[in-house]
Amino acid sequence: MEKNGEMTPIPNQIIRSTDQVTVMNVCNVVLLKRWKDYKEVKEESNPFCQVIIDNRGDFPQVAIERCRAFDYDCDKVQKILQDYFSKFLSPFGYNAVILKKSKSGEFWDIVERQLLEKHDSVKKISFVVQSPQQCGPLIASQIMTDRIKTLCELAGDLGGNGCEYSVNSPSSECLNRNTLNEDLNNMVKLCLRNGYNLMVDFQKMGMFRVSDRICAMYELGKEELAEFLTGQTNIVCYKLFEWLDIINKETLEYDEELQAPKRGQKNNQQKVS
Repeated sequence: MEKNGEMTPIPNQIIRSTDQVTVMNVCNVVLLKRWKDYKEVKEESNPFCQVIIDNRGDFPQVAIERCRAFDYDCDKVQKILQDYFSKFLSPFGYNAVILKKSKSGEFWDIVERQLLEKHDSVKKISFVVQSPQQCGPLIASQIMTDRIKTLCELAGDLGGNGCEYSVNSPSSECLNRNTLNEDLNNMVKLCLRNGYNLMVDFQKMGMFRVSDRICAMYELGKEELAEFLTGQTNIVCYKLFEWLDIINKETLEYDEELQAPKRGQKNNQQKVS
């Protein structure tokens, strides 16, 4: 909303809260450009992402939706939530801190561990890259640098902020280390060397890599969320609660990260797998 000539976010909205689990919308403010009467005008848009806050048990957890409303950047939402909660807690002498759960390790080692120990398979690999003009020279060949530059220029021409390149597996097969072609392996190495974000979608879960840290991603079905939001009271255990319990169990080995690494931060080349 516009107030005194300045853009201010609309209030965040709690959709439902019961049994110490809360689902809420966190809103953003985006100015969109369009043409009206042969003039370029700016219009305000208020996209939002959904956040699930689980206060059950001794260690609360927060699930943040990765969506276009915040350029798929959960760190932005994390900061908004911290400020939002701290504002209400500060009169009582408290401050809210939300720590990202992540772990470090070699990319292929973690992928193969999920494949072998969890009997999982890879259905998609995505690369989120930045233009060399924005983040500086790449640690890559000239051919690869030109390809990245072209992809980012195409995204910019379409009005995009960044570029995400995805490789999907055939419906009856899966991607794995042995069948990845040379070009795809080169893309993985490019991301690891230059600190680009790298996402791997398994059948059962997903991993999102920022710099040398890895965060877990989980797909929440519409049925699980709708069952909770409709307010049914005759349910012994919501499917949403079961989904949250699975996440809590499978991320026990993840560390609480005190500070998220900056996007585009380059790693030591000795750590490249």
